[in-house]
Amino acid sequence: MELVIPDEYLQDSRGEPFLLFDSGLSEDRILLFSTERNLSYMEHSRQWYIDGTFKVAPPLFHQVYTIHTGLQRRYNNDPNFALQLKQLAALAFVPENHVIASYEELIGSGFYTDNDNILLLVTNYFEDT
Repeated sequence: MELVIPDEYLQDSRGEPFLLFDSGLSEDRILLFSTERNLSYMEHSRQWYIDGTFKVAPPLFHQVYTIHTGLQRRYNNDPNFALQLKQLAALAFVPENHVIASYEELIGSGFYTDNDNILLLVTNYFEDT
């Protein structure tokens, strides 16, 4: 059965390409869904979480293989790390005319400058939204 991917799945919500690789029609077809931004996050992440599954793969696929990066383990095990990240969320309660200055002060702090390589995903997301 031939899989035709609708145009709406070829880009993400920002209009960035989402289907980065398609090996073409064959029995062993490989599709890579991601964005260049996500690949950059992976490049800067020290930990990757990888899962390959056969049992829950959609009928057209033999296997679904996912790669995630994340900070969950450190967030759960390091109270200071969690507190520092919660301060980003707390910016929602800062008066609107002070948000940018407060954000810049926060990411200029020692915690964020010392951990900028692993927090790139978080700070980029915050700046983009």
